[in-house]
Amino acid sequence: MPTDNDKPLKITADDLARVIVPDVAAGPVGPAATTAGGAKSYGTISDAADMAPAVAEQRGSIFLQGWFYLGAAGLLGALLGWGLCERSFVDGVGHTWGNLWMLPAIVTFMCIGYGVSESAVERSVRKAILRGLLALPLGVVLGFIFDVVANLIYNIAVSICAEAGAQSFRNPAIWISRGIAWAVFGAAGGTVYGIVGQSMKKAKYGIIGGLIGAGIGGMIFDPIIMAVNRASLSRAVGFALFGAATGAAMGWVESALKDRWLYVTSGPLAGKQFILYK
Repeated sequence: MPTDNDKPLKITADDLARVIVPDVAAGPVGPAATTAGGAKSYGTISDAADMAPAVAEQRGSIFLQGWFYLGAAGLLGALLGWGLCERSFVDGVGHTWGNLWMLPAIVTFMCIGYGVSESAVERSVRKAILRGLLALPLGVVLGFIFDVVANLIYNIAVSICAEAGAQSFRNPAIWISRGIAWAVFGAAGGTVYGIVGQSMKKAKYGIIGGLIGAGIGGMIFDPIIMAVNRASLSRAVGFALFGAATGAAMGWVESALKDRWLYVTSGPLAGKQFILYK
């Protein structure tokens, strides 16, 4: 016997006009929607951004700026290295372990400071510890290597200045010679900064900034000695400015050459920028 199921299905133009097609671009209403092909769709980033509550942008703190915390780390690291070696440092004839370790120790603690400071600002204690432990041996090795290279460059530059008639450290030519030689210490700091950050591009930016900052710090070292009569105090001030200039320049160069980054607009890290290297 025929039943209702055997009757033909009739669709009129009015029926088609009443059909409502869902807007796929608007994203799913629930946790996930299924597309025609059977794949699940979870919406888009723009949808989430539209639904997110508006948050007022806060003014960033200077303590979260790369040039500031790297400069502060370089200053503190240089002072710590100087303080450990100053008591055994001998002026004039004769050398002790203080003379041998002074610059390598300063470079080592500067490298540790650069590695730890960024993680500390990001409030990652674990990352700060790991980076500090990695920066310690790297800083010691590179500190001694670059100390030999810096002395070689300085002696060559001073010899050239002497032949040109510059015999005293009061001559600006000697200041420039020291700046060129000490720039290699900035390269050491930038290298370690990139290695602990696991990025070659970060190392490149760090080396460029380190060369600039350490070169400036080296050039102002002799004028500081002339301005401060006490030898130990002049070294403390000179090395502190050397460390600060190196770190600050690294932060400036890294920020100026960045091409991808995330900027925190509110919350405890407001003003912090996370530069993306990968």
